[in-house]
Amino acid sequence: DRSQFFTTERAASMACKFTPTMLQSLRQVDSILSLAPALGVLVGELAGGEVSPQIYTLCGRGPRSTLRVLRHGAAVTEIAVSNLPGVPGGVFTIRGPEDEGGFDKYIVVSFADATLV
Repeated sequence: DRSQFFTTERAASMACKFTPTMLQSLRQVDSILSLAPALGVLVGELAGGEVSPQIYTLCGRGPRSTLRVLRHGAAVTEIAVSNLPGVPGGVFTIRGPEDEGGFDKYIVVSFADATLV
């Protein structure tokens, strides 16, 4: 009978099991704190009494998720505000010519049905 093959008991006995162990031939030499994956970002002065806005990020997933507040030495200056027509799927930059300094010249924002430059 084919339905017997997919029973819970049979699946449990066939499942691969993984048991982590202590590292034996590797050792950690350095670590870097990362904000990846950053799932949400907000720039603002929410704490009250701060001189400049902070960057609030929601990072990670599951039990390793964190809320991080970035307070840099340099002040955050908002130089442009643009209401977007939806949630962007990607944000990219395009560099200008090298003789103009080679800096990013355009910001490309892609959506499911449109692209803004």
